Amino acid sequence: MKNKDITQGVPGGDFSLQFLWRFKNLFENPVLMAIREGLTFSLPIIVAGTMAVLLNSFPLPAYQKFMVELFGPEWKSFGGYIWNGTLGVMSLVMAVSIANRLAEHYNYANPASRINGSTISLITLAALVVTLEPGNLTSEGGSGLPVIWLGVHGLLWATFIALGSGYLFRWLLRFRSLRLNFNSGSSDTTMGQAMDTLIPGIITIIVFAAIKYTLRVLEINDINASIYQLIYKPFSSLGDNMLETASIYGVARHLLWFLGIHGSNVLEPIMTELYAPGVLMNQAALARGAEATQIFTKPFFDCYTSIGGSGSTLGLLIACLLRHNDNGTRRIARISVAPALFNINEILLFGLPVVLNPVFLVPFLLVPLVQTAIAYIATITGLVPVTINDVAWNVPIFISGYMATGSAAGIVLQLVCLLAAIAIYLPFVTLDDWLRAERFSRTFSKLVRVSSESDVASAPVPRFLSSSDNVGNLARFLANDLEIGLQRGEIYLEYQPQVDSRNGRVYGVEALCRWRHPQVGAVPPSVFISLAEESGFIKTLGLWILDEACRQGAEWRKTPGAEKVVISVNVSGRQLEDIDLPEKVEAILAKHSLPESKLKIEVTESIAISGPRSGEVLARFSQAGIKLAMDDFGMGHTSLAYIKAFHLDSLKLDSMLSRDVLSSRDSREIIASIADLCRSLNIELIAEFVEDEAQVLMLRELGCYNIQGYIYSPSLKPDDCLRYILDQHQVYGDPYDGSDPDNR
Repeated sequence: MKNKDITQGVPGGDFSLQFLWRFKNLFENPVLMAIREGLTFSLPIIVAGTMAVLLNSFPLPAYQKFMVELFGPEWKSFGGYIWNGTLGVMSLVMAVSIANRLAEHYNYANPASRINGSTISLITLAALVVTLEPGNLTSEGGSGLPVIWLGVHGLLWATFIALGSGYLFRWLLRFRSLRLNFNSGSSDTTMGQAMDTLIPGIITIIVFAAIKYTLRVLEINDINASIYQLIYKPFSSLGDNMLETASIYGVARHLLWFLGIHGSNVLEPIMTELYAPGVLMNQAALARGAEATQIFTKPFFDCYTSIGGSGSTLGLLIACLLRHNDNGTRRIARISVAPALFNINEILLFGLPVVLNPVFLVPFLLVPLVQTAIAYIATITGLVPVTINDVAWNVPIFISGYMATGSAAGIVLQLVCLLAAIAIYLPFVTLDDWLRAERFSRTFSKLVRVSSESDVASAPVPRFLSSSDNVGNLARFLANDLEIGLQRGEIYLEYQPQVDSRNGRVYGVEALCRWRHPQVGAVPPSVFISLAEESGFIKTLGLWILDEACRQGAEWRKTPGAEKVVISVNVSGRQLEDIDLPEKVEAILAKHSLPESKLKIEVTESIAISGPRSGEVLARFSQAGIKLAMDDFGMGHTSLAYIKAFHLDSLKLDSMLSRDVLSSRDSREIIASIADLCRSLNIELIAEFVEDEAQVLMLRELGCYNIQGYIYSPSLKPDDCLRYILDQHQVYGDPYDGSDPDNR
């Protein structure tokens, strides 16, 4: 997914974009987002459980026989153990996960009154358990948690509990009288947070216990069973029109799935009563020599309207692989391929997710209806035989079509149904892609903005990796990819020439690190350097930059006309914490046979004065003959003592000074003073971010002659930079070597 402003002009644009913009508000409703994210963060549990189901139910007799012979008749217990700890407790997992995400969304919007996600998750778990009807735990009659409602069957009630307890707990926290204010005068902040939430948490649990008691008084002992009975009740009055009944059944089954309820299990009595006998009736008719007439059978639905699982999600999966640009979505689709071939779709339903995702509501309901109509027409017109054989629900597509009908026509009909599903899902996949890209664009823009602001000395250092919002999620994603990016060559160096504006000669270059992420695209240095600093990877990355820059400098020295160029490399504060850094840099220089005088270490003012160790490391660089430059000079903690203490060779003007040189009298006076200082101390002065000739002329008038900026050249790849250096050398002669700032 490339970083681009896809929302530009949307609010006032054409009708379709306005529709997308309004739909985005529904898509990003905090409640729906919390539910979707709760499902997504539960993906490891979902995938493990799904794999266990596939392991146990793989529909190949030879496989089943082999497993029995290899592991014995109890071999399925292994998959059962996995299922018990994953999908078997899915309701508990979802309640905790949704509550946690609700807390994070609240914290993002209210940073001054943050809620501990662990606390609210545990309170939600307690609230869910107190509302469940105890089940039989032992043969002696002991009671325990009702196993049936801990899994996917209890998802709807678990979702209600997560939302209800989360909002109630947050509301109670608003009352200061309910807080114990334990933090006053205490250094134990963890205990303080726990005590602050003690009374609101207890009240929340009591409220849900009261709800359970009230339901018992009303003789609603098992709320989950009552929900299922309520859902099933309307079907008891269905008429004899089988097409109408089948359509209603299809919509109801998929609407329940969309709400997170296992629709197939809920409506199993309907399937058993109305459609399971159909195959037997067809077989009996054929045995009598009569015509088989039962169109709607259980294999009919399994073969034509549940291709890949409920919602015919094999069509959605293929549509995602064909059209979706989001790499995460495509990964989910690829992971889902194997289970989907056996009509297991929990990974896609909960991982994409489809459940409670308004983007996919219409196609998830529409696709089965369309496929039912297509299959009904094809069968009633005689193009495809009726289903005459029972087929296990997890037999793959095309095999099941042939087995159910005994005809290749069944395969063709499945292909037509699959193509119809893909065609219907494709525009909604495009919509989902747009919404994800729009949200990513805003998240990425905020990450760039905040990381750029952190370059200002007065701005606090951002803590992206500890943030639980979307910015934090993106930051962790990028931070995890940094080391991989370095190994794969996604991280590389470009070089920006430094030019003497009086004669056009190149005397130095600055090595600038770049990262082109395979999914995100170009990541600004302000972002990935900040993440490297925060994660501690900056030490590894920094040494690689130094090594690569020195290698390139040594390579250029072999070319006449480029041998005098000095390469500048930025060093971070975290790197200067390493007392052995000067020795490591000297080893790199020796490795590439590059003279110390051809490397310049750049640090910012704030880094140079950050601690006694930084000063010691910088002094040892100077003693080793390695040049030093102070970046962003003039607007921060400027002190003449630093210039003397660190034996600086160069000062680089703060970018605000050079950018404002034409418009700000104060900037011009500061630059003139710094230029006089540099001239008296025999220090080189450089101006960055110079983009037009007027800036150059004003800077030269103020006494700053060395320029780095787009007016001469952007940062260039090594070969292009060498070509630029040689072109300038051919025109202007040997570059200045830095030995005499007044003789250039």
